[in-house]
Amino acid sequence: MGIADHLKGSLNPLLLSLIFIFTITYPCYANKAPIIPEQLKPWVNWVLHDKQEQVSCIPEYNSADIYHCSWPSTLKMKLTHTGGAFTQSWLIHYETWVPLPGNHRLWPHDVEIDGNKIILVEKNKTPHIQLSPGSHTITGRFTWSSLPENLQIPSQTGLVSLTVDNELIEFPNLDAAGRLWLKKLRVEEKIENRLKIESFRLIEDSIPANMLLYITLDVAGSARQITLGPLYNPAQFTPVSLDSPLPARLEQGGKMTMQVRPGRYNFRINLRHEGPLNKLLFDLPDKGLWPRQEIWSFKAQPGLRLVEIKGAPSIDPLQTSMPKAWHNFPAYRLLPGEFIQFKEIKRGDPQPAPDQLTLNRRLWLRFDGTGYTIQDKILGVKNTNWRLEVDPAIVLGRVAVDEKELVITQQTDSDKVGVELRNGILNLTADSLFKGKISSLPATGWDHDFQKVQGQLFLPPGWKLLNATGIDNIPRTWVNAGPFWIFS
Repeated sequence: MGIADHLKGSLNPLLLSLIFIFTITYPCYANKAPIIPEQLKPWVNWVLHDKQEQVSCIPEYNSADIYHCSWPSTLKMKLTHTGGAFTQSWLIHYETWVPLPGNHRLWPHDVEIDGNKIILVEKNKTPHIQLSPGSHTITGRFTWSSLPENLQIPSQTGLVSLTVDNELIEFPNLDAAGRLWLKKLRVEEKIENRLKIESFRLIEDSIPANMLLYITLDVAGSARQITLGPLYNPAQFTPVSLDSPLPARLEQGGKMTMQVRPGRYNFRINLRHEGPLNKLLFDLPDKGLWPRQEIWSFKAQPGLRLVEIKGAPSIDPLQTSMPKAWHNFPAYRLLPGEFIQFKEIKRGDPQPAPDQLTLNRRLWLRFDGTGYTIQDKILGVKNTNWRLEVDPAIVLGRVAVDEKELVITQQTDSDKVGVELRNGILNLTADSLFKGKISSLPATGWDHDFQKVQGQLFLPPGWKLLNATGIDNIPRTWVNAGPFWIFS
């Protein structure tokens, strides 16, 4: 491997991390380039090659391999008993396929993009067109002998404006399967636009602190676009993920824009707190839709620190409509202007439980007998000293935790190399070489005590194990195979 190849292998993970951090925050803040050290800037184009979709689009909640690259506007449909027309605008971040109204039975025709005719492609029995980045307006027509019972609408579309025989349908009947029902429309009773919001927050006292915002919406009336919040203070929190059953996006300043229609919906937003968690204020926005009280729950982490909570009255979580999984945590009711203060009593665990680690070692004797190739498997629980080092006599070549490779480092005041650990549940695999007398191999070589150590020795052809000392038990050696006699 040349120097250039070595640099590529070492720089790639770092640059990708910077890029993915930027991608997660992209939909929530102004479009700005990530901070990249000068030494890494020449490698940006190399790392970003064939990664434009990851940079431009929004990853799906809890699934970083699925990206959302399009945002639809209201689907406007004017239908009659002989046919109809539709219009819809799309904002596209990356070249992608966009579904159209209809299916293989009710196929649209005369479809145009920004006034230019386009060819449709069938995907999953649904008409699709491919759009390039930018804003586009799509138009098309339907023809039928009689008004169909329903028409399939793309699941990405949240707002529908429907006119049937020049009569505006104020409350289009759009079900969960994406079917727009055109017959038996009940328009006698006019339902006013109403919106009920409930907000619950789960604060996890981790490092850094996390907040899970759980929102319930009861929507009545016509389908419409609304703006909620601000939901959080951008100076204190960074959004990590958004789980929404309706089209929604986070805006600057902590607000959320969504397309709603009648029904009951639940939303989840994961937030990461910036800096130490000392005090949180419920600041009701002057303008914007938001409830006048919230219920906050607190998930303590005694292994990290002990805190005393002050400021807000506690309530019985069973008397609220918060998620059942939160019922075991203390809950507090907050009104506008009220706050929760976290008074730190003790930080860390001065007397952590001892580590419980086991070592399973496999050794391969080299053909020329000059040393061993070693593979160590370390399992267990680690509560202290988050660095693991190896004896200088053993040359460490590769270390992986949970099948993810770690960087091998050496501290300035030590002649040992090792790795930094971040997870108390350890599943570590290490490959190394021992070049020395094959009769004086260190029992473990790691600067750590183990509850149990076992190993296997693999010999190349032409070698036989005569005897081994200094260990508990080793079968199948020449000495243990006896009986034998020595003649003088």
